[in-house]
Amino acid sequence: MSIEADTASSFFGSTTTDEASVVYTIATQPMLVCGVNYTSLESSALATNTVRWGTSDGGSTFTLSARSKNDLGLSSQITSEIWTLRSPAPGTTTVHVKWNSSAHSRAPRCFAMSVRNTSGVGASTGATGASSTPSVALTLGEARSWLLAGWASCSGVPLSTVSGETLLANTTGAPIAAGIGNISPATSGAETFNMIGGIGAVPWSMAAIELLAVLDPSPRQWRHAHGVGSVTP
Repeated sequence: MSIEADTASSFFGSTTTDEASVVYTIATQPMLVCGVNYTSLESSALATNTVRWGTSDGGSTFTLSARSKNDLGLSSQITSEIWTLRSPAPGTTTVHVKWNSSAHSRAPRCFAMSVRNTSGVGASTGATGASSTPSVALTLGEARSWLLAGWASCSGVPLSTVSGETLLANTTGAPIAAGIGNISPATSGAETFNMIGGIGAVPWSMAAIELLAVLDPSPRQWRHAHGVGSVTP
């Protein structure tokens, strides 16, 4: 089965916030993905404390699947994270992102979306640099997996994807540009997610995960599931 993603919802926090949230609706039980991107004034005290589906202090807790941090000097950093939650309860509730101190997060840019036909998370990685063309490489272990990438850049303009990539969400605003996108090749192996359109050699961070596709059933499994004798679909 091919992986499918619903439209991503973007949500932001202020320059002094310790929490950001968005109301989101899911009709089935897919995987929920939350991309979290922000700058921080304290490089030694990292980041996001929790991401939850429900309330800021209750409900289901997301798993941190990938994190990439670029230290900028002077006790500051730019960070990109991908959080995932398997089989959340269907309905309308809130995705809450909470930091351990308002002094840590600065103008966070966050994205929430549901993903269907995935069996879980495979490999993960991160990359950092200072350029107008951020990129992250990941080796996909299975055919039809997605390379799902999130990014945070100090660029003053939104970044763009290149041919063969899908832009799922993209935003900009001082002090960072951020977004999330994917590559969905038909084969396993090494893949690179590339961004273009930045301004100058600015710092950036990218986090990436492999979303594993649900495998199609074998003819025998299909016959058993559908109560069919020896007929092959």
